[in-house]
Amino acid sequence: MNDIHQLQSGNLPTQQPDLIVHCRQDGPLRLTRVSHRLAELVDRTPDELRGRELEQVFPDLVPSLSELARESLSRDRVLTDIRVRFPVRGLTLAADIVPAGLTEDYSGTLVHFLFRSISPPPTDQVPIFCGLVGEGAAIREVFRK
Repeated sequence: MNDIHQLQSGNLPTQQPDLIVHCRQDGPLRLTRVSHRLAELVDRTPDELRGRELEQVFPDLVPSLSELARESLSRDRVLTDIRVRFPVRGLTLAADIVPAGLTEDYSGTLVHFLFRSISPPPTDQVPIFCGLVGEGAAIREVFRK
């Protein structure tokens, strides 16, 4: 009975998004919130990143966070378990991209990014994406698109 009461009272922990992006139809995607752990990947503080353009802060990610946000919004659905590579850090994380509705002032929509660690592939294995194999610049561009 105690467990049921806890479930009903809203005491479940929720995961906060690592990144909240403000999307406007006529402008660039801007960062509304960045978690401390994600800000550390670009050697900044969350306050320094708030309000900046998404592509300026994370320019080399594969696939592009801007493209993922726009795709999630255009389909109006959650994209789950997307592998995002941070080439500068040599790090790959799994991401869930969630359309989060209108902003408070109705000037655009919000998209939440939740990142989590994944186990790294063996070092002797070449990256595979949708049946395509490779790790050169040209194939990374194909993967991004």
